[in-house]
Amino acid sequence: MMDERAAFERFHEALDLESRPGAYERFRAAFITPPAAVQRRPVFRMRFSNMGLRIAAALAVVAIAIALVAGYVATHRSTSQVPATHGQNPTTSPAAQSSMDPAVVVPSDFPRDFPVYLGARPTYVGGDTSFGTTIWTMNWETIDSIDQVYAWYQTRLGQGDWTITSKTAGAGGDSISFARKSKSSCVGDLAISQRYPGITQINVTVCG
Repeated sequence: MMDERAAFERFHEALDLESRPGAYERFRAAFITPPAAVQRRPVFRMRFSNMGLRIAAALAVVAIAIALVAGYVATHRSTSQVPATHGQNPTTSPAAQSSMDPAVVVPSDFPRDFPVYLGARPTYVGGDTSFGTTIWTMNWETIDSIDQVYAWYQTRLGQGDWTITSKTAGAGGDSISFARKSKSSCVGDLAISQRYPGITQINVTVCG
């Protein structure tokens, strides 16, 4: 093998360059010394850190959304499961009450002793005098249920000068036939049915 120093000198001679003192030693030291390792940026770690932050943010958004939905459902479930007040329909509310028909005035000669359901609104009045006496037809409306009205009239039409002659309870509504104790020819009928959702209608036909 050719001596390294001789090769170095011949290289300079071929280029017509003068070798400076100590040039070969510096060249050899630079040649055999390994270059310093280039420090690379931790790309993977940085990417992993960014990905972790994005995943954490996405999970936080999902958790917040779930909490909001759960709160909404719980709120609406609690309001929809409030038990109905005793003596009223489940749909009883100011809105249901406002859906009643307009009120009318009860005539002054309507039988004063006829039991009128408590709190009911009179919505229709008609009279027929073709039979020598006035036959009244009256409608009332209430927010109480059919069963409550029926039970109330079973008691009240068995008191005073009134007596029940027959009664029927059915899926479409209830009815009661009655008469005066003091005048058996004075008879009447009462029908209880649903007028609107949450509104019960009481239809009465009674002699004057």
